[in-house]
Amino acid sequence: MGRKLIISILLMGILTALILFGVPALYRVPKGALRFNTTYQLVNPRGTIDSVKPGWYENGVLNTGYVSGVYTLTLKLDFVPSKEIIAQEYYLVFPYIDGTALRVFWNNQYLGSQGDMERGNSNIWYSAKLFTLPSFFLQTHNLLRLEIQGIYEAGIPFEPYLISKKGNAVRILILQFISNWSILFLAGSIFIMGCTLLLIGSSALPTIDFRILLGTASILTALFLTDFMTLTDLPVALVDFKRWVVILRHGASLFFLFGFLSLLEKKHDWFYRTYFVLQILSMVTLLFPQNMIDLKNLYTFTYIVIAPLPLYLLYQMIRIDYFRNAHLLILGGVVVGSAVAIRDAFIPLLYPNSVYLSHFGFMVIILASTGFVVLDVIYHFHLLLLERMRSERYREESIRDSLTGAFNRTMLDLVRSDLPSEFSLIMLDLNDFKSINDAYGHLTGDTVLKEVVRIMGTVFRRNDIIIRTGGDEFLVVLPNCPKQKALSLIEQLQRSIEQAPVKTPDHRDLRYSVSAGVSSYAGDTVVSPFTFSELLSMADQAMYQQKRNVKTRNL
Repeated sequence: MGRKLIISILLMGILTALILFGVPALYRVPKGALRFNTTYQLVNPRGTIDSVKPGWYENGVLNTGYVSGVYTLTLKLDFVPSKEIIAQEYYLVFPYIDGTALRVFWNNQYLGSQGDMERGNSNIWYSAKLFTLPSFFLQTHNLLRLEIQGIYEAGIPFEPYLISKKGNAVRILILQFISNWSILFLAGSIFIMGCTLLLIGSSALPTIDFRILLGTASILTALFLTDFMTLTDLPVALVDFKRWVVILRHGASLFFLFGFLSLLEKKHDWFYRTYFVLQILSMVTLLFPQNMIDLKNLYTFTYIVIAPLPLYLLYQMIRIDYFRNAHLLILGGVVVGSAVAIRDAFIPLLYPNSVYLSHFGFMVIILASTGFVVLDVIYHFHLLLLERMRSERYREESIRDSLTGAFNRTMLDLVRSDLPSEFSLIMLDLNDFKSINDAYGHLTGDTVLKEVVRIMGTVFRRNDIIIRTGGDEFLVVLPNCPKQKALSLIEQLQRSIEQAPVKTPDHRDLRYSVSAGVSSYAGDTVVSPFTFSELLSMADQAMYQQKRNVKTRNL
């Protein structure tokens, strides 16, 4: 456990570092990129012109002077072209844009746009924006004009840049994956896992167990992750879209708390009750704002009431009474989620233009919890298989003869109720078995009995049932076997026994024989218990008749 714990701690540290430091590093200007001058010209919706620095950002949070509308930035790029530079194609990269839509011009030529510039009814803020810039667009002095639709916020928190397509494909691919494709992939995965958990948990209905709760939390998480996707034309008003994704986030955290406590079999304490009330109040309060600025002001602070959840979950994990290896997975997710949640709850208040990462932390928690549930299902399924195998073994031992391996008389009652409408019964008895025991001892007699059963196993069919009914007596039940076929099997068995003598303690060949009798049934219905008893009696009589015939021949 110690070694696995150390490995888990290392993996937690690596994953936390990648999210906290690796992801923001992708948004910075890479080495070799062409950078714009460090002073930008800004024209706000009022028409006021101002100079701003890289990282410029404005929003309506506690800012009564903020004005909704189109913000226009003009950036300059001066450089001396060379043949090598002119021959290349570039990406114009905006790592992060705050706003609901943008339009881009290069040297007064339209380069591209994203989102709804007229109404701002789009959601593009999180993903990196890339525009292909043909080499012939580059001049000695270049002007980039960027128009941002700022309904409730506007800015370019991270410096835009030009980067050559040549040699930078991997970096661009990673940036696009982190800022866009990873959200789609993880949201889809979480949604599928949530549906799977609901399906698994439905087996326990009407009881609502942790799988139902975590499944609901996963689906709500997948839905609120749409806030991080690029949606250029929203089907509803922006304020309603933002309202419901924020409400879904609060709801997801609440269901996750329910499911987590149920999973760990923890009682509802003061934190649970307080957290429940705060989330419900937050969700109800979020229904009232009618414009994006008021809504942004509200949910900036309601996010803070979610921040303690990962820390509480970490506290509960530390206090767990039983700790299996699978708990390391969920512990790792909680640690990563805690670190990222704390960072996102307070850093944006100090640095409003910072990139949000808490969705990655919450996704890690959901994925780790789902992984734990999967491992828990596998673990309990393994226990179930072991218990079933153990039960089968005990059952097998209860119906098997310990000496020969043939079934014992218990099997007779089971077979009788499951016979087809046609079958045969063969009664077998060893001839002069008592004399074998008297002459060579019971160990030799036991060897003879085991050898008889072994030979019967080679002669009779796989689905024929061999039962030891007494000391040296056996019954063979042959489903779907007519009498003539049963008689031929008896002859084959007797020949096989004659050709396989048993060695005595003094290494001599001991030859022995068996007597057998057959009875058969072929009717339109399943045999009744009374008829079955009669068939047993008929086979027994036929067997004794053959035994008398053998004694007569010997005399």
